[in-house]
Amino acid sequence: MERSPLLLLGAAAALGAAAVQPLPSELRLLTLCGCIALCAWIALARARLGRLRAFAALALVAGWTSAFWHAQAPVESFPERTTRFACTVLDGGATQNDFSAFTCAADDGIKLAVATRAAPPRAGTRVLLRGRIEPFDLPRNPGEPNQRLIERERGIAGHVSNAQILRSLPPVPVTLDVALADAHAWVLAQLRARMPEPSATILAGELWGERASLPPELRAEFQETGTVHVLVTAGLHLGVVAALVLLLLRGLTAPRAAACAIAMAVIWSYAVFSGFHLPAVRAATMISCALAAYAFGRATRAWNVFGAAILAIAICDPQAVQSASFAI
Repeated sequence: MERSPLLLLGAAAALGAAAVQPLPSELRLLTLCGCIALCAWIALARARLGRLRAFAALALVAGWTSAFWHAQAPVESFPERTTRFACTVLDGGATQNDFSAFTCAADDGIKLAVATRAAPPRAGTRVLLRGRIEPFDLPRNPGEPNQRLIERERGIAGHVSNAQILRSLPPVPVTLDVALADAHAWVLAQLRARMPEPSATILAGELWGERASLPPELRAEFQETGTVHVLVTAGLHLGVVAALVLLLLRGLTAPRAAACAIAMAVIWSYAVFSGFHLPAVRAATMISCALAAYAFGRATRAWNVFGAAILAIAICDPQAVQSASFAI
């Protein structure tokens, strides 16, 4: 742990965050044992590790505090009735079994997955919908995936089945979500103008995780073959971008520190462009730590970089520690 202190701090923050989460009994027992072992190490470790012990204790408390604070936040509540609401379409949507599916952002900022029998509106369009907003289902049996948690990682709070599109509305001031939707729509249009389908849509999925425009049968093939992970912007995508930017700048004889700083800015911009989902944030954190070490001429230790990502996620988004994405 002396050579990889960030791994210890990340583990401590993750244990603190997990202690507050509603975990299954076996995982709660494992978390309890981990907390006891960590506290024992903090109390009994050698005196020369005093600073590391103090930081480990602080990380444990920080993870617990952040998770407790997030748990006190009000839970998204939806009206238990059919209602009208205005929202801005965030993607072009796809059609399956006479239903069109798309994602939209309501005027209050909540993102929703919408299914309708009407044609999907163009991305960036603000429409008036009529439907019943409902949360995603929780697991009904042990071992089933938690659909609500999976969609929360994508920033989607609920869904509307069989919605009616009543009419178009005047646009609201541009927000980050709307700006990203417009940017995605423009890039997708450029790809389709230069490439045949479905290659253009697949490339869009690889570049920023675009799935809504994929034909249903193609999406099913990705899921059945276990290759759907290529449609999630994560370490592979960000790593390639960082390597290309760094290689280009170093080839132009840019100073190492400046090249690393520009590469960090590019990968975080790319993470935002791709939707700023958990895998992208985790990967951007790890790459930033590696670039910082390279900029200062220090050795890049994989476990330290890994620990930095765990520490950042456990403190900034403690609910993620109970997700399959975090475990993987």
